[in-house]
Amino acid sequence: GTGHHPTTALCLEWLESLDLDGKSVLDYGCGSGILAIFAQRMGAKHVVAMDIDPDALVATESNARRNDIDFSRFELLDHTMVLPVSDVVVANVLTPVLIEKAAQITKTLKPSGLLALSGILNDQADSVVAAFSPWIADLRVTHDQQWCAITGVKKGS
Repeated sequence: GTGHHPTTALCLEWLESLDLDGKSVLDYGCGSGILAIFAQRMGAKHVVAMDIDPDALVATESNARRNDIDFSRFELLDHTMVLPVSDVVVANVLTPVLIEKAAQITKTLKPSGLLALSGILNDQADSVVAAFSPWIADLRVTHDQQWCAITGVKKGS
């Protein structure tokens, strides 16, 4: 990925708006790793890039090496591994996956942690909001062309 697709761009803009200094970040469904790499560049203390596709993990590692990522603060995990609980989670994957994995994704987020979801067509936003609303507060939808991102904060303290 180049970051030019609207879903990726929405996630990058959201990450850029955060103070990631000292935070842990999980890129759930990392694809080419652009969001994970960007999070580390923005000051995250530890970044985990996870994907179900082994080729995505290879691409992420290759891209991370090309971008001189500090692998002492950058971890690649496949979907069979236990995911850490993080301060920030970004998931730019297809809507059916977001809905199916809503409980799993929110379990990886610390109380009061920040969440961004994308890969969502505008007409799918309501179903994603409904799937995450039991765990996530302050759900906000941001649009770019026919795509959107949904952000929020995990309930609890």
